[in-house]
Amino acid sequence: MSQPQFFTVQHGLSIQIDWLEADQVLPSMVDFEAEIPAEFKIACEFSHLDNRNEQAAAELAKHDLQAVNELFQNQNKKINILLGFFLAQYRQNAHNLVTTQFGAGELSVAINKQVEIGALARVTLFLEQPSAAVYCYAKCVEVASTEHGQEAKLEYQRIREDDRDLLIKAALNQQQKLLRQRSLNRDAE
Repeated sequence: MSQPQFFTVQHGLSIQIDWLEADQVLPSMVDFEAEIPAEFKIACEFSHLDNRNEQAAAELAKHDLQAVNELFQNQNKKINILLGFFLAQYRQNAHNLVTTQFGAGELSVAINKQVEIGALARVTLFLEQPSAAVYCYAKCVEVASTEHGQEAKLEYQRIREDDRDLLIKAALNQQQKLLRQRSLNRDAE
């Protein structure tokens, strides 16, 4: 089965990788869903609610209800701060790595151990915008030498579609930031 193609963006996301033993296999989708920490599922749901909040805020603005809209936005910010705090508890790990690029179908990361093509890993990606964490399984499809050592490219093998949507949103957000920065740099010249 062919993996769908998604664009990737160069950006450093904090991730955790737990390489599986050679004799371990991917869990079934049911078992995979059961493994996902509840906090990650909640963060995903919050992100989807944020999309609805943006639509509701636009409606409030149309009806000149700025005070209600501001109250609504402040409550949303408080919830997002709490969510960020809970997710940070998972991020505090001595084995955190940082991606060199990521997208909704794959990621690349500098590695400091020998990894075989086809090796499976349990991966947690910590997104900044939207504030969320994605839990998935990935397979190493490429290992390349770089000036800083080895870099592995991993394709997602088990991932919820809602989490893939979060990765698409995060990649688009990062791409928008990069384009905005290029525009500012061009204007400054």
